[in-house]
Amino acid sequence: DNNKVANDVVVNHNDYIAYAYYQTAPGGINDGLRVWLNAAEENVDVSGDNVDVWRDLTSHGNDYSVAAVDFSDKTNPKYWKAYGLMNYQPAVSFDLTSYLAIAGNGSSISKPMSTDAPSGFTSFVLYYSAPSTKSTYYTHGFGSTDPRSTTNRYPAMGFDAADKQGRIRNNGSGQTDNNGTLAGFSDNSTNLQMIRTTKANGVNNAGTIVYDFGGWQDYLSPTGEFGDGFKMANGGTLGGASRASGSFVGQISEVIFYEKALSKVEEDRVRTYLGMKYGITLDQDKINPYPNYDYILSDNKTKVWQGNQSPNFAYHNNVFGLVRDDSQGLNLFRSRATTYDGIITLMTEGSNLSGENGAQFDNLNGLFVGDDKGPLTSQNLTGANVCGEIDETLSQGRIWLAENTSENMSSPTPKTVTLSVGGGMFPYDGGGYQVYLLVADNIAKLRSNQWDQIIPMNYTNETTQSQFGSHQVDFTFYGKNKYF
Repeated sequence: DNNKVANDVVVNHNDYIAYAYYQTAPGGINDGLRVWLNAAEENVDVSGDNVDVWRDLTSHGNDYSVAAVDFSDKTNPKYWKAYGLMNYQPAVSFDLTSYLAIAGNGSSISKPMSTDAPSGFTSFVLYYSAPSTKSTYYTHGFGSTDPRSTTNRYPAMGFDAADKQGRIRNNGSGQTDNNGTLAGFSDNSTNLQMIRTTKANGVNNAGTIVYDFGGWQDYLSPTGEFGDGFKMANGGTLGGASRASGSFVGQISEVIFYEKALSKVEEDRVRTYLGMKYGITLDQDKINPYPNYDYILSDNKTKVWQGNQSPNFAYHNNVFGLVRDDSQGLNLFRSRATTYDGIITLMTEGSNLSGENGAQFDNLNGLFVGDDKGPLTSQNLTGANVCGEIDETLSQGRIWLAENTSENMSSPTPKTVTLSVGGGMFPYDGGGYQVYLLVADNIAKLRSNQWDQIIPMNYTNETTQSQFGSHQVDFTFYGKNKYF
């Protein structure tokens, strides 16, 4: 029942009894999971808007707290609800003096890892940080609870905001400064950064580092016995490490640590979970158009966005959607691409931006949207032969593709959603315009201004943090694909 009590269970003579439990995990990947922090309200202890404790969702109890921080002028991080730049998910906001920490001594109390120098380690951090010329932003560090000390460089992990690359500072054995070579950090966007390490294990130059921003990977081979001198069971910090100038300034919504080097399949599963949840366009190659990314649910079969197949590969920009996947605790009622030029928001029927949830999808169902990155410029249609009486259209510029998916079904169930458009880059932002949704079953119809449906939208000035008013309409998506 709701109290987790099994009533009226018949046990007969010579019956065997066993117990089992069901545990959710990011992407369904539980093996090696040591820390899982997400900023859902029930996981964060606050005093007003001050964060006191960020509670770990794993069975290891690796909670991070302000009380554990060893810095006399520390302040509390702030709690932000329904943060627009995090796809309406809550976030913990850090500044130059706010940190969280966890104590450990590597022996009787081993936290957050079970051993100082694991053979492999993988971290995922979901954050937003404003553009900066700083060369060091450390989101997390290990070795002590002092975020401004060299004792917290075993190692300190984060990114270089100026060069937009991954960064590790390591005062243990092996190479000290480990700067990335590929620019993966994105300004004015929410970032998903993964760092994966393997230690040298006594063999010179055998350690490895992978910096990953949303699927775009940068491989390094550090010198010396890299990783053998880590102190990951001696406590750690969030929001800064290594020194005062390395303090992270921005918002963090999710932190995940694995005490192993994840396989490619495991990485993909966790990355897809975070990409879907936070409206991030995953991309294996940010320079070339291919390969893109397929968003696959935890059954390892259901693809809610097929970024590497036609027609999706031409619309693999500003990808976001609504999805439900129970095995990884994922159920989105509202979603928006957390990129600079993401202007479309989807909400399930009856949901709103104030946090009220309406209808939910069936398990392993999704509705995702991407665009062709065309210009957000309008075409004047005065005097043109078009279907409907409108003055201007974006259909010669940017086009969006919607993909509707149900579990293992070629004919997905219809999905009714509220679709809204608005924001600083939308040329018809504000209440002074009558905006219409133009829908067709193929791109040619939109390009020739012969759409299947023209639907008037209503303007609302409902706002949340970092969210503008918008033009909205309720629409039901039938079939697999629609263009608008």
